[in-house]
Amino acid sequence: MLGAAAGGAVRPVGVNAVLVICRQDFDLPPGKDLRRAAEVLTEHFTGLLRRGVLSRAVAAVILNPARHGHDRDLLSVEIDVVARDGVAGLATALNTIRDGFRLLPVALSDRFTAAEVEHLAGRVVGADGLQTSTRKID
Repeated sequence: MLGAAAGGAVRPVGVNAVLVICRQDFDLPPGKDLRRAAEVLTEHFTGLLRRGVLSRAVAAVILNPARHGHDRDLLSVEIDVVARDGVAGLATALNTIRDGFRLLPVALSDRFTAAEVEHLAGRVVGADGLQTSTRKID
């Protein structure tokens, strides 16, 4: 996996805190600069990690092996959040991913349009490829 992972200081959230982990892979149309998109997302995540909003965040380019007879790169995003409950953690993770995507037309205006990014951001919530897990923190 090529990309960046970072961990940050996590704000204490109380006795019943949970760790919420969200991961989703995005199959973007050809011609998108996935490596640069991962860098833009990582920059966005880094600020949230420093402020203690996230406990870990990864944006990377991964290879999707032999789909329809040919390999294809995917943009993979994983967010870990310590929160007071699973709903709050999931909301934070999904909003973090969507907000990061909304930075792409500014940072990579030659590769992403605002309409494309809004479509992509809309795929985050309720998407079939969204993987989540929640663990109680003792």
